[in-house]
Amino acid sequence: MRRESVPVSPFMLECRAKEVAEDARVPTDSFAASSSWRKRFLDKYCLALRRKTRIGQNTPADSDQIAREFRLEVLKIIKEEGIAEIYNADETAMNYEYLPTLRKLPATSKPTGCPTWIHTTGFRKTPFAVFKQPSSKVKETEEFNRKTQNGFGRTVAKWVNT
Repeated sequence: MRRESVPVSPFMLECRAKEVAEDARVPTDSFAASSSWRKRFLDKYCLALRRKTRIGQNTPADSDQIAREFRLEVLKIIKEEGIAEIYNADETAMNYEYLPTLRKLPATSKPTGCPTWIHTTGFRKTPFAVFKQPSSKVKETEEFNRKTQNGFGRTVAKWVNT
């Protein structure tokens, strides 16, 4: 059905399953195409029922006028402030459910790269890395780490200082 661009719903899957069962002469009282059957069927064949998203925005009727006004306002600010460089910052959708919560390097390896920030003029900023480690539960150790090791435990402090 999906090949013909027909949206498949749970009800349609149930009806089609009952038709196939009827063609195979399976007694109707022994096959009900229940929701638990549907879940097992979809899991077994790695299928999913999807629906079109309703995420989006409706364009207002006077959007051309709004865009012209916005453009003129931006040009006015550029002129008033003497702005020479303009950057575009796009918002990228990110799904936090699939991001890893922990990244660990093997004890024998060192990181192979570090993010680099380069300006459009070619000026390169000094690379830096950000580390985060939970505080020690022992008060004395926590105080020692904070004072002498920038808040890192002995393992990370050795690695950072090398």
